[in-house]
Amino acid sequence: YRTSDDLYGPIVNLFCLSEIPRLMSLMPEKRTENKIVKKLPELERQRDNTINPGYKVLYCGCITTGTEGDVKQIEQAIWRILRSGNLQNIPVRFECLELGIKVTHDIDNA
Repeated sequence: YRTSDDLYGPIVNLFCLSEIPRLMSLMPEKRTENKIVKKLPELERQRDNTINPGYKVLYCGCITTGTEGDVKQIEQAIWRILRSGNLQNIPVRFECLELGIKVTHDIDNA
């Protein structure tokens, strides 16, 4: 895959199933009957306008889950934030990295 620039098959399936425009724009052009099916211009514009990686989400608040990071702790923390009624709704970008996550302010990348 490295030398051919092809995407790994299972990853292509995940991209298709996700229906996330940013991921769909990474898909190679499909060839049918010796004709190249062009990508949608809208997806091209989105890719050009989106310099930063990650997903646009709304930041709601912060809460400590402890040091273990157990899924049950995380789920309980999410429910506490949602039920508190004190949501901030700040536009941010959310990236999943190898050893954690990165949240940056969408407007100024801070």
